[in-house]
Parts: sequence; C-alpha cells; structure tokens
Amino acid sequence: EDRISQKPRMSWSSNVGHSGGRTSSKGHHYSGSRSSSNSGSSGGRNGGRGWNNKHNKKRKSFGGGDLQHGNKRHHSHKNSHSAAAGNDRFGSNNRGVINAGVVVTEDAMLKPTLEPRKQTVSIALPGSIVANAQSAELRTYLVGQVARACTVFNVDEIVVFSEDGKSTEMEGEFGAARQRESDMNAFFARVLQYLETPQYLRRMLFPVHPDLKYAGLLNPLDAPHHVRATTPCLYREGVVTHAPPTFGALENADEEAFVGKKGRKKRGCMVNVGLRKSVYVERTLPAGVRVTVKMDHPVDAVMGKGMTGKVVPPSEPREAMGFYWGYNVRLAAGISQVFTGCPYEGGYDVTVGTSERGDDAQSPSFKLKPFNHLLVLFGGLGGLEDCILGDQDVKVSDPRNLCDVYINTCRNQGSGTIRTEEAILVTMSVLHPHIQSNEKSK
Repeated sequence: EDRISQKPRMSWSSNVGHSGGRTSSKGHHYSGSRSSSNSGSSGGRNGGRGWNNKHNKKRKSFGGGDLQHGNKRHHSHKNSHSAAAGNDRFGSNNRGVINAGVVVTEDAMLKPTLEPRKQTVSIALPGSIVANAQSAELRTYLVGQVARACTVFNVDEIVVFSEDGKSTEMEGEFGAARQRESDMNAFFARVLQYLETPQYLRRMLFPVHPDLKYAGLLNPLDAPHHVRATTPCLYREGVVTHAPPTFGALENADEEAFVGKKGRKKRGCMVNVGLRKSVYVERTLPAGVRVTVKMDHPVDAVMGKGMTGKVVPPSEPREAMGFYWGYNVRLAAGISQVFTGCPYEGGYDVTVGTSERGDDAQSPSFKLKPFNHLLVLFGGLGGLEDCILGDQDVKVSDPRNLCDVYINTCRNQGSGTIRTEEAILVTMSVLHPHIQSNEKSK
C-alpha cells in the first residue's frame, strides 16, 4: 500500500470533479510561498501588481490561477507516529544557535496552545453570500472575514456549497486562469485557500488570477503553520522543489543518510519549507507538491544546518502535538453533498444547524452532544430553508430534520438580519466552550 495518500486541501464533492481536500482521492493541492515585503503579494492596493524596490519598477504579483494544476498535497502515513518527547523530539539537545546575533535555543521553539486532539470541527456555508457584496474588493474582504473567524476558532474544514444544488461548470481543473471572473463558489474557495497557504509558499503555487487581485488587502491569518523563518518549529509546511537531492547542499549532514550501498544516492527530494536552505526528505515526490514536514533538527535548521526531515500527514501536528494546522477547503454541489462528500470515516457524527427559529443555545440547559467530527451549517440570505429547497437530493423540507441540533445563537437580536460572516463569529463564540469541553472529555 502506498503510504502517501494524495489528498489535497481543496476538493470537489461527488460529481463536482474531485480535486480533493486532504481527503479526496485525486491528489491535487494548491498552497503557496512566503513572499518578501517588496514582492507585491497578489495584487492589493496597486491593482494586482507589486513594486520591486531593487529595480524601482513594477512586476507582476502572484495570485492564484488554476487551483489544482501542479499543486498537489501528499500525506505520508509511514511517519504518522506521535512526536517523541524530550531532547530527541527536537534533535538539538538544548544547543544554542546564533541567528543574527541572537542565540536560538529550544526555549524559542513554537509551542502548541492546545491539547493534542483527533476531534475535528467543520463548517458549511453557501458561496452565494459573496454575490451580495457590491464590489470585488468587498467580496474579497468578506471571504477574508470568514477565513479569520475560522482560524480564530480552530475550524479544521470549510465546505463551500452551491445554494441551488447545481455543480459548477468550469474549464479545466478548477477553472482557467484566463477567465475574467470565476463562479462565486470557486472564487470563495480560491481566496480561502490562498489565505490558508503560508506566505512563503504562495509564490511557488499560485499563478496570477483575477480572483486574487485584491487578496493583498486582507488581514493575514497568522496561524501556527505560518511559521516565520527565524522561529524554530517541529513541523513546517513546504513544497517539493525541482532541485535534485544532493549531499553537498546539506551542510553538516550525515553523509551516510544520503548515500546508499555502493555509494549510490538514495531516493528523496528537496522541500522548500521557508528557511535559508531546502530540507531533504527520503520520499521521492514530484515537484510542486505541498507536504507537511517534521523537522529532524528544528533549532539547527533555522541557521541552515541539519536540513533533514520526514513527510508526515497534515493532521499529525494537531493529533500529536496540539497545533492548529489550518483548514481544508471543499466544494460541494448542494447541501446534500456536504454530507455525502464527508472526508472522515463514519461521516459527521453531530450536525448543528443555525437559524433565528432554532432553540436557544445560550440557555444554561443547552449541551452539545459528544462528537468526533462536528459539522456546523450556515445558510445564505434565505437561511437553511432555501438551501434545502434548492437541492433536489434532500428529501426533507424542515432543517430540524436534517440536523441533530437546531439552534439560535443570538437571541433578542437587534438587527432584523444577521449576515453569514457575522453568524459564524456569533455561533462559534457560543459553541466554543462546548467544543473545548468535548475535547477535554476525550
């Protein structure tokens, strides 16, 4: 059995053309590279172009065109064991590394703020909510609000579904870069994925695309997997480069680790993880594939020494150490495929629907059922009722019959309507203590 499953972070559900999330069968993934301040990341205020101060002239910034092409995500279950404890875990034995006049030790390691967990939290919402925004800038900013809210509340999966139950017709895999405008669902998903990608990878994985013209206006997620080059961390996100694995490129490394019997080079590849030098991993993977790397010497690696690591599943930082490691993005053709395309074994065991007509979730008597995989459903302008009516594969008409729990998270609201991006913040704030209690009970 191949120990690397091809499961990218963005996926189509069912007949929408499986491009995968971490869980789909097709293995295309798109993420990106940390860009310097003068590289003009994905447009922004200057209309999709950045300034190169060195040459004092404009150059094209990097957005995201084809969200699949050449940007696959690989998982390695071969190295999916839990992180070891003690000095062996970090591989540096408390040695200090001088970095620009500062001694870097294990005390500077990025540490998780949560307990290790296998439970997941997913949200699903219609991509049509961005069509209500009056301009491209406001549409982009709306998606940024959703991305920020999901990151703050440690959401592991975002499902963007079509409110009318129809699949999106697009050219090629996830749309052609030459298109002037994408479908609203694809636009939503593309911007979400761009923001989730560490900055140092975006340049390698996202070509220029109109959908990302104003992505430079958005606030960064500042998620734990967006690790700075000067911060030691046991795990890092990376992209396989075209450079062949060579021992000479790996300073102070053990030559026996890279040379097999009779002096022949071992299989492997080089991965850009946002440090001064690329990291060697023993698995041979195609260039352009995004991977999660467990560093053998995370402290030394900050100074370009001991640049070796192992490819691990993207869920390992969360399950083994307690890091929040970003969200997957999945596209679904209708609310029914939110359920049928679930990437988790056994599906979502607890589904929460949100509506002003739901039960009071702020009541002291409200309790959330124990769960392994939680799904929170949000409706569009017409609520979940319109989403159900628009999907012919859904056989019920009342959202209460579709969900395990149907709640109102903002009783006595002052406004006649609560926008979906606002509902996410309100609902996740109310559910957050219940989710944390569930994780502790496990």
